[in-house]
Formats: sequence, C-alpha cells, structure tokens
Amino acid sequence: MLTEIKNKINQGQSKRAVTREYGFHEETLRKRLKAGNVPQSLGRFTKYCIPICRENETQPPFNKTTKLAGKKWVKLFCKIAYQFAEKMKLSHRLTKATKLAGKKWVKLFCKGQGLAIRQPEKVSTARARGFNGVQVNRFFDNLNTCLEKSLFNATTIYNMDETGLLTVPNKIPKVVSTKGKKSVSKIVSAERGQLITAVCCVNAAGFYIPAALIYPNIFSSLLSQIRNSQHCLYCLPAIEFCRERESMASSSPQPAPSGTTNNEPFNTSPEA
Repeated sequence: MLTEIKNKINQGQSKRAVTREYGFHEETLRKRLKAGNVPQSLGRFTKYCIPICRENETQPPFNKTTKLAGKKWVKLFCKIAYQFAEKMKLSHRLTKATKLAGKKWVKLFCKGQGLAIRQPEKVSTARARGFNGVQVNRFFDNLNTCLEKSLFNATTIYNMDETGLLTVPNKIPKVVSTKGKKSVSKIVSAERGQLITAVCCVNAAGFYIPAALIYPNIFSSLLSQIRNSQHCLYCLPAIEFCRERESMASSSPQPAPSGTTNNEPFNTSPEA
C-alpha cells in the first residue's frame, strides 16, 4: 500500500487527498513516508488464536450442524475452538481455566466465515423431523394432484394456518424508574394469561378472510372434534365438512404425537 501511495504522490496527488481516500490521518502518512517502511508487528495482538489459514478447517463442522435444529451452541463453538488450538499446538491467549474461546473471538470468526449468531426459535423434535425435504415434496405432489383433478383459479385456492396468542404479552416495554428501586412492575390483565387460537386464511389472489379467534371451552363440538383430532384431515367431521361444500383440502406435514413418527403423506380428502 505504501508503494501505491508513493506512486500517487509522485503523479501529483496531494498527501491530504491520499489520506482522505484511504481513510487515515495525514500525520500517519508523513511518519511512514519519513521512516520508509511499515511495521509488520501488531504488538501484543501479533499472535492470533487460530490463524486465518487454519480457520477454514473449523468451518465445515459448524456449517453441517446449522442444518440440525438445536445442535449448535455458542458455548460448544468456543469449546471446539479451544480444543482445536490445543491440538494444533497453536500459540494462543485463550483462558486455560475455562478452556473456552472468548465471545469477541467468536464474533470476529463468524464475521470472517459468513456465519452469524442468531436467536433460535423453539421447535419440537416431531416438527423438526416431519418438516423435511421428503415431506414437503409429498405435500406439493398432493397439491399438483388436486390442481390436475379440478381447475382451480387463484381466487379459489386458500391457505389456512393457526397460531397461538397470549392475552398477556411476553415482553413488556421498558419504563423509566428511580435509581435503586428494587421492584419495578406494570399492571396487566393477568400474570400468566390464556392461550387463544387464531386461525388465518388467505387465497392466492391476495384476498383474506378475517382472522377467527377460538377461545378455550367456547368453540362448538364440531370445531372441537376437528381441532383435537390427531390428523385433522383424516377425521370424519372434516371429511363431511369438505364434501358438503364440494371442496378439497391438502395439509402440510404436521408434528406427530409423542412417541410416534408420521412418515405418511397427508393425501387430499375425498371429493364430493
């Protein structure tokens, strides 16, 4: 870089313009030009924990574990980094008492290797097992079968999903309080709250049906049978419901109950 800067100065470019282009102070440039060289040492930070040429050896195992839910933790990451440095007999400054790499090193490593520290979302073992490439492909095969049997347009294809809502928010916004006060609280309707089921439905054309909120112990017996069934589309009330309205239904892979695994696709319900 110093040779390149010298060439620009010899071509008539000012030192101030060069420093603005490269983003450092003008006095630093004058000092290096006077010395004639750039020091290669970085002081106490000369020795890296894991050299850049070795970092690529630790990347593949972590990339493979990202595809498995729940198999990648920051603590495990730090532990493997320390073990790798010890096995390769690399000079490092990692804490030997904890035998872990620091969080700052992990952030720098992730930044250089295209990784990121993210907050995972909760998922059950059954859902993680059921939502895979094979099951998703089966769902789209079932969907293609429905489209081949009946010529549906965008306004007649609806996608429905349900989610759980709590009457009390999980996170409460921060408030300004007096310093030293031990208890800071906010009044809510209940400490724990109740779980309410919200059902949303939208079609391929962008039209949606207003969300339906199902409160505990209030919905009808028909909805109770459909909602509490192990396989929603296989229960008799759901099949009769589709037949009466001359509709077809196809479901994506659902989590199997505890102790069982669902390997069969959810076929379309019988036509009317």
